[in-house]
Amino acid sequence: ERLSKPAYLAQEACRFIRTHKEDPFVLFVNFFEPHMPFFGPRDGQYDPNQVPLPPNFDHDLDESHPLKARLFRRAYAEHGHSGLPLKTKDDWRRLTANYWGLVSQVDTYLGHILDTLSQCGLDDDTIVVFTSDHGDMMGAHRLLAKCVMFEEAVKVPLLLRLPHGEARRIAEPVSQIDLVPTLLDAMGQNVPDQLQGYSWLPFLQGRQGLTETDVFIEWNGGNSGFGDVIGGVKILDCWREMADDQTIRRALQDPVRTVITPEGWKYNWSGRDEDELYCLQKDPYETHNLATSPQLQPWIEELQGRIRRWQRRTLDQPCKP
Repeated sequence: ERLSKPAYLAQEACRFIRTHKEDPFVLFVNFFEPHMPFFGPRDGQYDPNQVPLPPNFDHDLDESHPLKARLFRRAYAEHGHSGLPLKTKDDWRRLTANYWGLVSQVDTYLGHILDTLSQCGLDDDTIVVFTSDHGDMMGAHRLLAKCVMFEEAVKVPLLLRLPHGEARRIAEPVSQIDLVPTLLDAMGQNVPDQLQGYSWLPFLQGRQGLTETDVFIEWNGGNSGFGDVIGGVKILDCWREMADDQTIRRALQDPVRTVITPEGWKYNWSGRDEDELYCLQKDPYETHNLATSPQLQPWIEELQGRIRRWQRRTLDQPCKP
């Protein structure tokens, strides 16, 4: 473990902090773990028999769900991952235990960095942000990794520590696009007009509500984690039992735009008519796709309008004409 990337990053980050404790600084530490392949020096830290599987582990992905998700599920069942077959619940528990070990490894060395900040007397003069670029399915719907728009893949940890701030949990959904404006504002710097996103500082200080109440997510396809090809996709033999090559390529490269509302509605707008609508308040594990419900079509049109307005504002290419 002492030769692992988390240990090395913490060592260098702590050295940087001690060297520059008298200077203004910005320090970015990019932990790679937890990441595939899911094994490491702490594979034995957690007992797989004590690992609970996700509540939607056995949820069957039927034709109401995107073909891409069903292709991925078939690939994990056929080929496994990280040296594990992923055919039984015990296989998935073993993989998750390994994942937890990687998470705890990061926790340890992040703790070293925070301890160094404290030892250098910088706790009350440093903004700390802890977040990630994506989540991992880790058995939800019997899927792994990212590449899909389910909550387990798109929802990420976000902890923000401001000097002299009071601890509070934010219930409203927020987007990482707002992090840079917020940090600039918190440091007393001007926020450029052309910068996307809005500062949370007035909201965090109780002066006003959030400027943007909907969260938007984009996925531009191509990546699958099964031997990616730049500018194209790799097609597994087991997928050809489910669809022809052209259909598989379109499914894997489907550009999806998602909106999540403060009330917990989530709409995934697919470029190939594989839309999804979930009420996260009632269906947090996304097992009931409501996109074809006749009664909800007016609401879907409203959500499509919100996505289109966001696309015009951000110069994003529409996934549908």
